Amino acid sequence: MDVKFLADKAQIQFNTNIPLYIVLVGVVVVVVGLLVFKKFDNQVKFVLPIMGGMAVVIGLIFWLGQQKLTLIIDKKAQSILLQEKTSEGVLTSTLPFDNFRALIVQRAVSTSRNSSGTTSKSISFQIQLQRNDGAMVKLATYRQFKNTYEFVKELKKLVPYPTYIINTPIAEYQIYLDKFKQLEGTEVLENYEPLLNLSFDGKQTSPKIQIPKSPTFATLNNSTGTTYRWSNRKNASMLLLALVFVAGFIMLAQLIPHRGFKLGATIFLGIMTVLVLYATVNSFFGKSNLVLSTGKLTYQTQLFGMKTHNQTWSYSDIAGILTELNNDGDKTLNITSKSGEQLVQRMAYQSPENLMGDLMGLVMNYKSYFMTVDMSGLRLSERLYIDTEISKKLANRQVK
Repeated sequence: MDVKFLADKAQIQFNTNIPLYIVLVGVVVVVVGLLVFKKFDNQVKFVLPIMGGMAVVIGLIFWLGQQKLTLIIDKKAQSILLQEKTSEGVLTSTLPFDNFRALIVQRAVSTSRNSSGTTSKSISFQIQLQRNDGAMVKLATYRQFKNTYEFVKELKKLVPYPTYIINTPIAEYQIYLDKFKQLEGTEVLENYEPLLNLSFDGKQTSPKIQIPKSPTFATLNNSTGTTYRWSNRKNASMLLLALVFVAGFIMLAQLIPHRGFKLGATIFLGIMTVLVLYATVNSFFGKSNLVLSTGKLTYQTQLFGMKTHNQTWSYSDIAGILTELNNDGDKTLNITSKSGEQLVQRMAYQSPENLMGDLMGLVMNYKSYFMTVDMSGLRLSERLYIDTEISKKLANRQVK
């Protein structure tokens, strides 16, 4: 991520060099593996070269597959521009300032456990803009709270939104929390709950979304409404990554003589192979349909003409859009019902132990809580376009 603040603009480029670092580490592992190749037994001499080769391939896959996205916040034009570099050139989508309602800083904690059983935590701070429909646009992620403060301090010179600091322990970050409180319109919240009550008044300025001249989705208009149809084709890099993982695991499994391990590895690989084959077939032949009719929203997936998923909600059942617009992570549109919103509210302040019943209900009846639309076959601008069309329907619902 590269950030530049100018007099009345901020420019954020989201490309990352981490995949290249993975490639370099992989090359080092391969070289070391070849240098000590003859010093190991036949059963393990290939382990380092295989692991290094996998790292090189995985790093290249992510490097070639990442989207090239630039976000420009223009105070003079009162707009946020998303510039997506594609084979057709740069696609620019313009979101006026009044399409957003808040600037949010949220503390995120990821936990990992190493082979010795020791648990370690990694803390980061995500800075996001919340749109009127509840969806987010990620601006930056920092490891240090100090860097987060410096970014927000500069950003608030450009944008008019209230700022909310969420889930940040006061004692640990007191110095910079005090500095945050000195910024105009900044409030510290214990959880996300107050920001879940959304309002669609239909008065915002319509955004201008530039999609490709030959979009990867088809649009069908008829008396029942508008249908958007696209291929379920996954990013080729993800399929290649799955293939590299399975192939590498197969080679490593053959190097370990333990019969019990080989049996478990064979079962695991069998399950993984079936999943990868299904994902590949679905990627080439599967279709998604999103139907925006007068009073309801329907999402369907098909494989060889047969429905594999069908979900319909009325617009009155939709509480908001809980999704994130960025150039990484899952390319999904996540819509929440009123039940889903209530669950998210409880998750904001209750411990997982107190939510076991709710989480079991979520697992057993996911469709009544959330509608997850797979948009991995679409470009970012196309996902934003369809997302905006749904927001228009929600705004019309509120007006009526």
